[in-house]
Amino acid sequence: MTYVDLGGDFYLEPSVKVKLPTASRKKRLGTGRVDVTASADLVKDIGDFSLYAHGRRKFAGKSTESTIRSTWGAGAGASLKAAEGFYIGADYDWQQSAFRGTKGSSEITGWTSITVAY
Repeated sequence: MTYVDLGGDFYLEPSVKVKLPTASRKKRLGTGRVDVTASADLVKDIGDFSLYAHGRRKFAGKSTESTIRSTWGAGAGASLKAAEGFYIGADYDWQQSAFRGTKGSSEITGWTSITVAY
């Protein structure tokens, strides 16, 4: 993972994701175009505790027959290193709807992560 150390246990984690057009256009499951998402996470570590916030912009590959639009998203969360290799956390995420006139989505997720050594 690439990040920028901002000092004072603050980090910026930029990323870019590319989604290739693999869904069937005939079945109206995809646009047949490439989507690109640019995002950044701002992370603050406080001992075994981390706080983070993120924002993203998804640039939807649009075909002439598609009504899908590019969207914004944002969120925040917190995690705790409960033991070596074991983390717990909670996230909030909001995503603008890809279709005009419909509501965006909003969700809260609780999670755990266990590192398995091999």
